[in-house]
Amino acid sequence: MLRSLYDRLAPDHEMKITARDFDSTYALLNAWNKPYLQIGKHGGNTLIGKLRSYSDRLAKLIDFAEKEKPDFLFGLATPEGLRVSFGLQIPNIIFNDEPRSVGVVKLSLPFADHLIVPEPIPVEWFTQYGIAAERIHRFHGIDEVAETVNLTPDPSNVEKIGLVPEQYVICRPEQPSAQYHMKSLGEGDTKLPLLLDPLIREYSELTYLIVPRNASQRRNLEKHYKGAKNIKFLDYLDPIEQFLFHAKLVVCAGGSFVRQSALMNVPSVEYFPLGVYPQEKFLMENGFPLLHVADPNDNLKICIEAIEKFSHAHASLDKVRGLESPIDLAMSLFRRESAA
Repeated sequence: MLRSLYDRLAPDHEMKITARDFDSTYALLNAWNKPYLQIGKHGGNTLIGKLRSYSDRLAKLIDFAEKEKPDFLFGLATPEGLRVSFGLQIPNIIFNDEPRSVGVVKLSLPFADHLIVPEPIPVEWFTQYGIAAERIHRFHGIDEVAETVNLTPDPSNVEKIGLVPEQYVICRPEQPSAQYHMKSLGEGDTKLPLLLDPLIREYSELTYLIVPRNASQRRNLEKHYKGAKNIKFLDYLDPIEQFLFHAKLVVCAGGSFVRQSALMNVPSVEYFPLGVYPQEKFLMENGFPLLHVADPNDNLKICIEAIEKFSHAHASLDKVRGLESPIDLAMSLFRRESAA
């Protein structure tokens, strides 16, 4: 999402990207040929690790801000970035669609000047963490609209790695380091095979593209599927929109992949322990092809069910173009702030 914001701002402004070493962030920035500064890393799945990484990244961001003297901050709800913004009185515009990540929002939202959030999420879910309602700006859509609305489908992106459009399934396991998974999952754990194994038996002719969250999770999954010729592993997808658009099914333990694929009218399954979130509910109520299960054990065949239920669904961008993008709202607010 921030890539499209960067592209909108870069022609008229000097831009600096700071990024931490987490998941596929560096790999994607390298693939996009975007210059960035490596500042900090994720704290992993321990509380002491998160606290130490916060302290380390905060100190490095202070040094960065003292040297570069930025005039404005755009970003997701980042505790370190917003603490520096507040301390040095740098105005900001922040995006957040995940108030379930309690530690993050408690430490960040009080310092946001402008918070952009999807309309389906109740305002009270944000104001309870110390941000005034008048600083919250809502748009009729979800964050993933920003990455989807201007897509021009091109099957060559998936064909060049040996995939056939609509003959592969994208699978994204849990993020064990996320606050809401820390107590239930170890560093390399995932429940993905519970859903994937019945699907593979039923649809053995499909290719299954798995995008693990970390190296230990990948090792465990590679061991589980050792010898399976229809399983492929990738550390990241680029361009992700093309891979999602041309998939037959997308299965993800979390929202971003399946929200974007569902927006494209691609059958999608989310398995996530905290229940149906407002964004997913919004998609379901507006006829996008998405199913949800809290625990894979509750419905081991939900992926088969999704393919059968949405057999009529074909990838399309028609419906997403009726929704609003958070980037358009951010640009409007930024122009207003710049003119003040």
